[in-house]
Amino acid sequence: MVGRQLSKSETSGIKYSRKLTKITLISALIVSILTLFLSPFLLRLFTGISIETKVYLQKIIYIQSVVTVFYFVNNLWIVGVFRAGGDNKFTMKMIFITTWLIGVPLTVLGGLVFKWSPSVVYFLFCLEEISKAIIGYFRYKSNRWAVNLTKEITE
Repeated sequence: MVGRQLSKSETSGIKYSRKLTKITLISALIVSILTLFLSPFLLRLFTGISIETKVYLQKIIYIQSVVTVFYFVNNLWIVGVFRAGGDNKFTMKMIFITTWLIGVPLTVLGGLVFKWSPSVVYFLFCLEEISKAIIGYFRYKSNRWAVNLTKEITE
């Protein structure tokens, strides 16, 4: 959808991406709030687990409800916006850096080296998504991704 708007004009694509970002943020907040409110019911689905495991699971659900916003926005920006504008090199570099220099090392350190609790290790794992959103935000705001890929074909 963003690519189609970019083929009309870069400004049209940028405006459309802003609308989609607003819709995505609202949707993500709704899902996050629902997850928080439904967490007691979700925990009841897991029978036969220890209290300690339920406590960890509750913390992980809280973390996930916050990180959901980052997941939603990242999916929109990376797949729906940056790639539509032909910004694949940036996307590849960003995913490589956040996965292999942030997410994997922090998760390995937290879980295998420091032996932190599962909820802390899960938070460290989620820092990959958070860092991707921060880096992606600056790219998104710069509008450098907004390139009409059909311009050369039509001219």
